Amino acid sequence: MLIFDSILGVVSDNALQALRLLLLQLFSRNLPYNFDSELVTLPVYDFVVVGAGAAGSVVAARLSELSSVRVLLLERGGSATPESAVPAFFGLLGQSLEHERLKTLPAPGLQDGYKDNANGYVQGRVMGGSTSMNAMIYTRGAPQDFDAWAQMGNPGWDYQSVLPYFKKNEGFRGVKTPVSERYHGRSGQLTVEEKHYNTNLAGRVIEAGRELGYNISDSSSSDQVGISPLCYTTRDGFRASASEAFLRPVVNRNNLHIRNRALVLKILFDNQKRAAGVQYRYRGRVYTVRVRKEVIVSAGAFNTPKLLMLSGVGPAKHLKELKIPVVAGVEGVGRNLQEHIGVSFLSFAVKKGTAFSFGQDPLEMIKQYARNRRGPLTTSFPIEISAYLSLVDSDPKWADVLYYFGSFSPAMPVVGSLAFSTIKEEYFKALFSPLEGEPETIAVGVNVARPKSKGWIRLRSSNPDDAPIINVNLFSHPYDLEVFVKGVQFIFRFMETDTMKHKSGVKYKSEAIPGCRHMEHLSDDYWRCFGRSLATHLLHPCGTCKMAPVSDPLAVLDNRLRVRSVKGVRVIDASIMPQIVTGNTMVTTYMIGEKGADLVKEDWGYLTRTTRNYI
Repeated sequence: MLIFDSILGVVSDNALQALRLLLLQLFSRNLPYNFDSELVTLPVYDFVVVGAGAAGSVVAARLSELSSVRVLLLERGGSATPESAVPAFFGLLGQSLEHERLKTLPAPGLQDGYKDNANGYVQGRVMGGSTSMNAMIYTRGAPQDFDAWAQMGNPGWDYQSVLPYFKKNEGFRGVKTPVSERYHGRSGQLTVEEKHYNTNLAGRVIEAGRELGYNISDSSSSDQVGISPLCYTTRDGFRASASEAFLRPVVNRNNLHIRNRALVLKILFDNQKRAAGVQYRYRGRVYTVRVRKEVIVSAGAFNTPKLLMLSGVGPAKHLKELKIPVVAGVEGVGRNLQEHIGVSFLSFAVKKGTAFSFGQDPLEMIKQYARNRRGPLTTSFPIEISAYLSLVDSDPKWADVLYYFGSFSPAMPVVGSLAFSTIKEEYFKALFSPLEGEPETIAVGVNVARPKSKGWIRLRSSNPDDAPIINVNLFSHPYDLEVFVKGVQFIFRFMETDTMKHKSGVKYKSEAIPGCRHMEHLSDDYWRCFGRSLATHLLHPCGTCKMAPVSDPLAVLDNRLRVRSVKGVRVIDASIMPQIVTGNTMVTTYMIGEKGADLVKEDWGYLTRTTRNYI
C-alpha cells in the first residue's frame, strides 16, 4: 500500500524514508539536484535575485548568460526531495517538502463548510518554489488575457509580444501538428510532455464534449475553448521544476552564485531611494550584500509584496502603524490579489471501468514506471482532463469557466480522510456518504476562469518570520457567483449526454449540504448557497504588485516591471499580473521571467538574444 498511500499523501515518516530509499535505488540520476553548498559569497553583485521559483530561476539563468555580470540568487528553502520527482506523488509533497502553510482570513457568510471558515495556502519553500510541488499542468492562458493587459496601459504585453517568450523556454515533445508547430517551442529548457496515462474517463469526456459541439482544443494555442487534454512539465516522466530545468544546467557558471536556505529580511536603500543591497539571514546569522545594478524580487504573490513592505515600500499608513520607516508610499503593494474561484469536488458515481480503480497492482505500477515511464505514476493524480468553456462572456473564444475532471473523488474513504480533512464532518457526510460502496467515482472541479473578485495582503507585523495577513475575498463580486452557477448547470447537462449517462452510468447522489437545505435541492439558489459554503481557490494567487500606468492609483510597476517611486528594484513574478489569466498561472509566470530578464538586459545596455525565430 506504500504506493497508493504516497499518491494520496497519507504516509508515515518511516514509510516516507522507505519510499525515498526505493526511489534512490531506482532513479538516482533523475532525482532533484542538491543545491546545498558551502559557497563563499562576494560582498557585492551586479544583480541580486530573490526567490528561485518559476520566474526567479529563469531570471538568474538568463542574466548569468552575460559573463561580465555577477548574479546572486537567494532562496529561502532547501533542495527538493526525491519523491518530488515522481508526478503522482504531488499530493504527498505538502507533507514531505519544506513548505509554507498560510492561513487566510475567514469571510462572514462564506466557506461555512470548512473548519475555521477559511482555506489556506500551501506554497513551496524549496528550490523551484511551487513548481517543485504543484500539479505540473502546462497551460498558458488565452490570447485575449494578454491583449487586455496591453489595453490596460501596459505596452509590450499583448499576445503577439509575449508569445515568443512562451515558445522560447518550452521544449515541447508532443505530436507535431500545424497548431503545435505554430504555438509551441521545441528547443527550450522546460520540457513539456503529453499525458502518459489516462483512464477511460478522458476519452468519455472528449466524446461527451463532441455530443455538445465542442472539439478537442490545445489550451496553449490561440483558440483555448474546448475539451483540452493535459500536458505536463515533465522530462521522461519525471517532474521538470524551475530549478531542474533552468538552474541545474548552469549551476557551475562562475558568475552565478546560488545560496538556498537564505531568508531575505529587507531591501536596503540609500538616500536617493536607490536599492543599495539586501539583508538576509543564513544559518542563524544576518548578512548584508551590496548590489551595483538591481535587486530583482521574484518571491511570489505573497512574499514579494511582503518583502517590499518590510523594506518600507508600500501603503504609507499601514507601514507607519507597524513602525516601519517609509521609503516610498506605494499604495498598490499587496492590493489586487486575484485567484481562480470554484468548488473542486462535485462527485458522481460511475460504472466500473470508467475511472481509476484502487484494485490495481501497485507493484505493476512501479514496474511500468521503471521500465518506460508509463502508467499512473507519470500523472498528477487524479486530474484526468480539462475543459475551457465560454458560457457567459460575449466572446466565444475567451473561456469564463475552467473544468478539471478527476478519475476518483473524495468519496473514496482513504482519499477523503486526509485530502479533504478541512471540510466539516457534517458537510463531508452529506457530500460523500451517499457514494460509499460505489465501484468507482469521479470528481469535477468547476472554476471561474476570469474572476472579478479581488483581495489583499498586509503585514502581520514587522517581523519577517511572521506570515502575512491574506484576504482572498472569494465571491466578493456578484459576477463570479453567477458564472459558477452557470458552470454547475452546464456540468449537469454534460452528464446527461449519452456518453456520460448511459456508457459511463453517471449518477449524482450527494445530499443537500447543511446550511442550504432550506433551498430547493439542485436549484440555482441552492448552487449559489453551495458555492458560498464550499468556495475554494486553485492555489493561483497573483496580481499583488500590479503592472499599470501611472494614472492607476494601484500601480506598483511600470510596463518594464520597475517599482515606482524607487530605483534599482524590479519585480518579476506572478505579482505583476494586472488581471489573472484564463488557466493555471505557472506557465505565464515562466513567460514573465523570460520577458523580464530581457527587459533587464535591454535597460542596462546588454545585447539581447533575438526571439524572432520563436514566433
